[in-house]
Amino acid sequence: TWINVPSNAITDVGSALLAEALALNQTLVDCNLANNRIAAVEPWLTALKANNSLASLNLDNNPVSEAALAPVRNALLLNLQPVALKRALPRLLQNDPSLKTIDFSRFNGKRYHTTDSAHLLGMALRENNVLTSLSLRGNTLGAQGALELCPAIREHKALTHLDLTDNAVRDKGAAGLADALKVNKSVTSLVLETNSITDEGAQALLAVFKTNNKLTALNLHGNQISAARLAELEAQCTTNRQPASLKQVQPRLRENDDSLAALDFSRFDGARHYDDTAVALLAQDLKCNEAVLSLNLSNNTFGAKGVEALAGFLSTTTSLSELELAHCPIGDAGAAALAKGLQQNQSVSRLNLE
Repeated sequence: TWINVPSNAITDVGSALLAEALALNQTLVDCNLANNRIAAVEPWLTALKANNSLASLNLDNNPVSEAALAPVRNALLLNLQPVALKRALPRLLQNDPSLKTIDFSRFNGKRYHTTDSAHLLGMALRENNVLTSLSLRGNTLGAQGALELCPAIREHKALTHLDLTDNAVRDKGAAGLADALKVNKSVTSLVLETNSITDEGAQALLAVFKTNNKLTALNLHGNQISAARLAELEAQCTTNRQPASLKQVQPRLRENDDSLAALDFSRFDGARHYDDTAVALLAQDLKCNEAVLSLNLSNNTFGAKGVEALAGFLSTTTSLSELELAHCPIGDAGAAALAKGLQQNQSVSRLNLE
C-alpha cells in the first residue's frame, strides 16, 4: 500500500515508469518520492486518471514548480472522494447530454461525499447546463459543503431537483442555499429533511419566495422547525404553484392598494390557469380589500370549489360591481354557490357567465 523511495536520485525517466505502474495498481495509497530529481508531473496526472487508490504523493524537494503541483494535488484530492464522483466529473464538465440525473445517496462502503466532494462537484456544475436532478442524500457535507454548492446552484439553468437530506446542513447551510435560490430560476423541488435546521434557517428560506416563483416543493421533515413556520413555507410553495400574476397582486390586495380598481386574470400566462386553489387564495385576500371594483376570471379552469370560495368574498364585499366568469367549468354546483353568495351582495351590478 505504500512506496518509500526518497533521496534515490530518481529522474523523470524512473518517475514515469513508477507512474505507469501506478495506473495499473488499485492498492497503493502512499508514495514518497521526496528529495529526488523529478521535474515532470504529467505521467502522474495521467496515472491518476486511472488510479483510484493513491491518496498521498510526496514530491517535496524536487525541481517541480508550485504551479505544476497544483493539478496533482487536485487529482489526489479527487482520489479521496467516492469513485462515483470521479467518474461523473468529466461527464459533467463535457455537458454529457445523457447525464441528466445524479444520485450519490448510496454509500459505497468506503467513502461518503464530504465538503471536499461538494467543492469539486460545485466547480464542475458551474460548467454544466444539462443536469436536472442531484441527490446527495445521507452524506457528510455539513454546512460548508452546502455552501460549496451554492455558487453553482445560483447560476445553473437546468437543475430542477436537489436533495440534501441528512447532511447536517444546519441553519448556516440553509441560509446559503436560500441566497442561491433567490437568484436561481430553475429549481422547483428542494429536499432538506433531517438537517438540524431551526426556525432561523426556515426564516432564511421564507425570504426566498419574495423573488423566486419557481420553487413549488420544499421538504423540511425531521428538522427543529416550528409548526407555524412550516405552515408559512408550505403556503408560499402553494402560492408558487399558482399563476405568477396571483403572487404579484397578493401584497397589493392585502395593503388595500386603491390603484387595483380592475383585476383581469382572463389571459392565460402560458404556464398556469386559475384553478380552485388559486381562486380560493385570491378570494381570501379580496376579503381584506375594498379597492377592487371589477374582477375578470374568464377562460380559467376552476370549478364549483373555486366558486364557493369566491362566493364567500361576494357575501361580504361592498365595492365589487363587475364580475366576469365566462368560459369557466363551474357547473350547476358552482352556479348554486354563486347564487348563494350574491343573495347577500348589494354591490355587483354586472355578472357574465357566458
